[in-house]
Amino acid sequence: MPTISIILPVYNAESYVSTAVKSILEQTFEDFELIAIDDASSDASLDVLKSFNDPRVKVIANEINCGLSTTLNRGLELASGDFIARMDHDDIAVPGRLSEQLSYFDRNPSIDVCGSWVQTFGGSSRVLKYPLGNAEIEASLLFGNVICHPTVMFRRKIVLEHGFRYSPDFEYAEDYDFWTSMLGKVRYANIPQVLLNYRLHPEQMTSKSMHRHELAATRVFSRIVEKLGISASKEELSLHCAIGFHKKTEIINNISGVEQWLLRLHAANKRIRLFDENAFDRVLVKKWTESCAMCRRSGIPVLNRFWRSPLAALAGTSLRVTKYFDLVSRRRYC
Repeated sequence: MPTISIILPVYNAESYVSTAVKSILEQTFEDFELIAIDDASSDASLDVLKSFNDPRVKVIANEINCGLSTTLNRGLELASGDFIARMDHDDIAVPGRLSEQLSYFDRNPSIDVCGSWVQTFGGSSRVLKYPLGNAEIEASLLFGNVICHPTVMFRRKIVLEHGFRYSPDFEYAEDYDFWTSMLGKVRYANIPQVLLNYRLHPEQMTSKSMHRHELAATRVFSRIVEKLGISASKEELSLHCAIGFHKKTEIINNISGVEQWLLRLHAANKRIRLFDENAFDRVLVKKWTESCAMCRRSGIPVLNRFWRSPLAALAGTSLRVTKYFDLVSRRRYC
């Protein structure tokens, strides 16, 4: 049996998939199987996959288009390695990716799911940095996905023990649903290294796909908020979505609502203790800081507002937070 089973779903990716597969075959760690599943592509993707003459590449073809979640679940069922890794058909893994992640698991036997930072290319070029430790990742998951799907490796035993599967009901946010369904049952980590080059292209950025992603993610938000003992209204979920997706206009128009909602989340977690309190408070301060920073040019005396809020009491050293506030304001939202 291979040490790692890599699941690569493919759909209409003839322009990219060869590069993605080559980046896996050129890994410094070689004991793996690459389960490449073509989801009834209408282009030459399947032919490209079949062109690789390497016994580690196992090409599977769906007879009909099943969708990403069903294809990923088929990969989970076919995987035989101790670890399962993900790869997307348009990204490029750095040569030491698998080796670095396996080494991390060896050093950290309590970790079940391990992602990494990524470098974007094909549009803007920047490093996407995600929270590192389990407590911070769990708390951050309330506001969005902080585990980059194509970077992930996880222990196969958690799938066997808990029956985790991707849900077709959350298409466009199936990975976010997948990670949050594990809350309280596994431990997460992100390696502070770029282990994947993440391709940006127009097909990802359509308003239709972004809208569908937002709708699916909002349902995930609702499920986690319910675990905190909060029955959120439609308006509150919409505001939570605005905070999670950094919707500047909605936040500026309701900064008071943002403050009250974050305070309600704080009180609920203090009562339920779903998340580590210190990590959750740091995430709330970050969201409050980002929200106030969006308002900086709106005429609102936001720095005073920031410090008058009870949320400021969670902020720690005032000088550090003031500098962070200034940095976020100037670099991201102005």
